[in-house]
Amino acid sequence: MAKLKDDISFFEVEMPRLKEERRKVAGALKSEGDLVASYAAAHKADMRSLSSVLKVLNGHCDLKIDGDIKALERGIEVTWQAMKPKLARGSKLLQAGASSGGRGGQCKEAASLVLKAGQTLIELGGVIKASYLQYGDKLSQQIDVTAEAYNQRSKDLASAKAAMSKRANDFAVAEGDRKEGKKSLELVEKAKKAIEQKCSVKQSHEERMARRQDEIDALKSAFKVLNGEEIPVGSFLAAPRQA
Repeated sequence: MAKLKDDISFFEVEMPRLKEERRKVAGALKSEGDLVASYAAAHKADMRSLSSVLKVLNGHCDLKIDGDIKALERGIEVTWQAMKPKLARGSKLLQAGASSGGRGGQCKEAASLVLKAGQTLIELGGVIKASYLQYGDKLSQQIDVTAEAYNQRSKDLASAKAAMSKRANDFAVAEGDRKEGKKSLELVEKAKKAIEQKCSVKQSHEERMARRQDEIDALKSAFKVLNGEEIPVGSFLAAPRQA
């Protein structure tokens, strides 16, 4: 009983602690998710700005980088799936570097820098996403472990309470049986004493000897009367003296 009480006390303290721990971890996971979502929104906004700049350069300088622009726009959308898009023409622009002199060279140089910025933005998003997934997996596992522990403690508490209730009931039944048995024994003892008081006559040794002598004398007197040696006085069949 004492161990069950200790177990119940422990479970009743442990369960709220586990529940609070799960709430904190879930809160941390949500906060991290919200932060990453804000990064994603900012990156998409930045990519839209870079895309706008590239479109202006492409229009003025006829760089023919429509595929690169679309690749960047698509890349920022799939970044959070850890996918790294390939630039249709960006690699050529990046390898060519800045061209010296002329409007075309300046446009290519500007476009190359913007494409680099876009690519870096996509790569940075991939790193953030990967870090979040790794951290989120750990937090999710911790949530699962805590939830499992809480459910197990809940079952343990229910089992302990059921066992405690059964033992308390068994004890009450046993105590009732003990009291009934004690009462029955008392009644038997009272009945025994009553019977002894009613049916038994306690005599001392002298009283028993005197009673036997009276019986002998009565028998002798009766014998003499039968032989005509003595005239009966009173009834020789009278009961012997009682103490």
